[in-house]
Amino acid sequence: MLKCKLVDTVPSQGITAVLHNPETHKLVVAKDDQSLQVYSRESHSLRLIQTYPQLLQTSRFGEDKVQELYGCKPLSTIFARCEKSLLLFDSINFHKYDEIVDRRGIEKCWIMEALIDDSGDILTALMYATRNRGKLRMLIWEGRTYKRVVEATLPNRYEFVLSSEADTRGVIVATTHGIYHWPYEDSFLIKIDKIVKRKYPADLVSCLAELTNKTREIDSNGKFVNISDSSSFTSSSRLTKRSSFTSLWNRRRTTQKHRLNSTKVIFKISENEKIMIIDGFSKNLFQLICNDKHEFYLFSSDLSQFMEWNQELESIRYISGLNLILHNSYELRIVDCQYGFTFLEQPIEEGIKWVEPIDRSHFIIWTMNDQLQLYRYQMEDDAELFGDDKSLCGISFDNDFNKLWRKVIFYKQFLGSPYPESLCYSKNSEASLDLAVLKLRDLTVLWCLEIYLRFENCMSILASHDQIYDRVMVLQELIPKMIFNKFLEFWAPPQLIILKCFPPNIARLVSEVTDQQHTCLNEDLKDEKTYTLPPMIMRKWFLPYLTDTRRHLKSIARKDSITWEHSGRKIAANINFFLMDKHQSINVTTLLTLIDTVLFVAYLYYYPSMVGSLLRIDNLCDCNVVVKELKERHMFQELVDFYFGRNMHADALEFLTNLITSMDQDDSTIKFQDGVKVLVVAYLKRLPLEYQGLLFHYLDWLLKRFGNNSSLIESVFMNETPACANRNHYEIYEYINKIDNDLAIHYLEFVIGAFGPTDVKLHTTLVKQYFDDMDSPITKMKLKSVLESTVLYEPRTILRLLNEFLEEKAKTISKQQTNFIAFLKTFPLQKLGEHHTAIDIFYDDLSDYNATSNYCKSVHEEHPRTGEDCLNYFFQKLLNKFTRSGNSNELLYFLQEHGTKIDIVKVYELLPKELPLNQFKDVLAQTVKSHLILKDETRLIKNLLQVELINKGYNLNDTISEYSVLKESDECPICSKSFSNFTMDTLLLFTLDKKKVVVHYNCGRALQAKIQNKRTRMQQKAQRVVADLRETEKIGLQ
Repeated sequence: MLKCKLVDTVPSQGITAVLHNPETHKLVVAKDDQSLQVYSRESHSLRLIQTYPQLLQTSRFGEDKVQELYGCKPLSTIFARCEKSLLLFDSINFHKYDEIVDRRGIEKCWIMEALIDDSGDILTALMYATRNRGKLRMLIWEGRTYKRVVEATLPNRYEFVLSSEADTRGVIVATTHGIYHWPYEDSFLIKIDKIVKRKYPADLVSCLAELTNKTREIDSNGKFVNISDSSSFTSSSRLTKRSSFTSLWNRRRTTQKHRLNSTKVIFKISENEKIMIIDGFSKNLFQLICNDKHEFYLFSSDLSQFMEWNQELESIRYISGLNLILHNSYELRIVDCQYGFTFLEQPIEEGIKWVEPIDRSHFIIWTMNDQLQLYRYQMEDDAELFGDDKSLCGISFDNDFNKLWRKVIFYKQFLGSPYPESLCYSKNSEASLDLAVLKLRDLTVLWCLEIYLRFENCMSILASHDQIYDRVMVLQELIPKMIFNKFLEFWAPPQLIILKCFPPNIARLVSEVTDQQHTCLNEDLKDEKTYTLPPMIMRKWFLPYLTDTRRHLKSIARKDSITWEHSGRKIAANINFFLMDKHQSINVTTLLTLIDTVLFVAYLYYYPSMVGSLLRIDNLCDCNVVVKELKERHMFQELVDFYFGRNMHADALEFLTNLITSMDQDDSTIKFQDGVKVLVVAYLKRLPLEYQGLLFHYLDWLLKRFGNNSSLIESVFMNETPACANRNHYEIYEYINKIDNDLAIHYLEFVIGAFGPTDVKLHTTLVKQYFDDMDSPITKMKLKSVLESTVLYEPRTILRLLNEFLEEKAKTISKQQTNFIAFLKTFPLQKLGEHHTAIDIFYDDLSDYNATSNYCKSVHEEHPRTGEDCLNYFFQKLLNKFTRSGNSNELLYFLQEHGTKIDIVKVYELLPKELPLNQFKDVLAQTVKSHLILKDETRLIKNLLQVELINKGYNLNDTISEYSVLKESDECPICSKSFSNFTMDTLLLFTLDKKKVVVHYNCGRALQAKIQNKRTRMQQKAQRVVADLRETEKIGLQ
């Protein structure tokens, strides 16, 4: 916990008021002789640095005593409250610059600050109550500018103000009769009478307390229930390690009256600006919430434990986070505001008049004998951080539940404070904070386990008396939900959680899988539990813990260490992070095996539909457990999936085939055999390449048992799956071809069409098969399609086969079939690059001008230079034909189609001289026009590039040419100082108010930083307000 040390004491008689100046961080002391003393804190001591005699004297009413001092950092002002006036002093030089007078008398005063909605300025409100306690007056400043004064009257005559705090829309005032909102613009108070309370408890202990009360109700109805006193978490000793028996006798006698019962304190949490109200009258802690309609209401939570444990104290001051300073006239405590746990308890023998925290780790006390005592408080040192508790394994960690609970709250708030490093005792604060967050993890896990044990005991009692209904059913879900959310947050060790929280039939797996006997933890597993959680709760909260832990361990298996982030700390987590202390180490694979096996068994009992999903992914489930459980439940499909994932294909197929054999022996039905056959076929479909021999073996078994069924072979080999795509297709072809040749051809067609294999042997074999059935028109069409659509075959082999076919069948086949074979030869010739031979076949053998022209065109599109050679060769053939026949039509067609693809000048040089030009005038004109278009396109592209170059050059010169001529009379628009011509200062040229100006370098940077900071504050403010409203609305609706 915390410990404090008195580091300095300064006697100063005649003190009437003390203030820690928030602006200068100095201590200001008002004396009864109307003087003022200023102390500075140097290291760990207080030093008087200035005395201002008669500074507090006022002649208007002859007042001789300052009753209280208040500081205001935004106004740089110190307010001194006298009986009928407020004196205003500059907080730096203590110059009195104003005075506020009220002849009715000033009873109490409050200085409050709040951010203004529309800007980053701070609104300051000075509120005071008059002596008659019926009137309130408020003076308002925005920034450093005084705006207005408003006055309001309390609704009741004998009502007086206890506390107040500023909000963005007004001041929140707590009185003896209620809580009010006082808008800054109005002269009336609006009572906040709407109070919202949770329907169900919000924290674990409150849920457990209600559940425990339910069990006690059973006892009050005449049914005896034995509840051990040790299970009560509301009774704990007030004597802690830092509160000894010696200090017990030093405590003064307190009155029976509960002093906090008449207290209402409003404070604003520093981290999120939430306004909280401690109400001793109703024993509630209220959070102030404003809804979308700008209506205020109070969100209530019970504070009876806080009041009971701190009933003898009187005054409350806010420190930071959720911590308060409580004190009476002889004792001081630092206490958690939600539950009332004491983190620091310090008796003050000299008595206490006033306490004030002055920085991150110090507070000052004004004692009864007018001493100023400076205390420093810190967290206990690292040796005590872990020295008083046992390890995470220790089931007897702490017999006092409240002590364990208090430590969890302390470390949580310590790490969540805005400056935890200043509270560390060690010089190495970073290491101490890492130790603290690890301590918080251990404590939270053990605390949650203790709560779960008590929860199980309560639910067992209620279940045995059949009392689980209504609210108990909701609590039955809330408690495991919150516990396992904590386990997820803190990455709780899985062995510990499984042993302590899971049912015995699952917890036993820890020792079975890891071969470790956790005798210190699993003694309770010997007794059967009378209560079991519903499957829905197991699915929602227990199983996600296993899956999340599995994800973390998978990451550790890949990279040895991962990062756990909590409370702003980053902790390297390796396998040891998930293990228990004082036990044998196990590797990450063993721990993953445990997690996967537990997850599998949990799915079996609570989520059977997820068993298959788990077994189909990569897992480390214990093989013996999985096989045994699945066989007992006849979950054959899931077992087959598990075998497949482990590559235990022989075992899987042997198991399935043995099922059919055993069915024969048991005279089972044919329908069931067909079902098992479907499982075998489905398994064979998925077998990878390296198990192809196993596939053939069991497919032979299927064909032998169920007959040579082609549909059976098709279902195994002809499906578009990754497994089928990656097999040795030629081996499969040979296997099928021994059974059915037509089916083998069909398989080759399927493979080539579906997967597009690059194996030349497959395509060549398919073509050979087609040659054996050339009489069929369908086969001829397939052969043409294969040769035309793919190049994945050996062209020389195909060409040789075609030539051999022509030689063998030359006397028996028709002219049409001969021409078809000749046409097929053009495909391998094209692949071999023998284009001239292909052109000879098209033009000479088949006399097909269009086919020849299209062939040359396709070659030119793929390879322009080769295509031009083909066109020239084709053109020469046309010339030869013209020489023989004198027909120029084909020459004319050629020039019209391909005139732009070849050298037109060379073509016209080769044309016969006797050809009339009038036949070629259109061709010539079209050719010339095409060349002109190409030339114009080239010229246009050139001009566009030149224009772009000119534009780029203009932009470059325009940027380079920016300059400004400065004279000695020119001034910087920010600091209004002239520019000197005799210095080498750096200047900035930038845009200000849409005008280009020259400023000093430092002036420009300062202005830029100011604008950026203002913009950042506005964004942060907007985000904070909206987020808070939405979050609190959600809380209020629960």
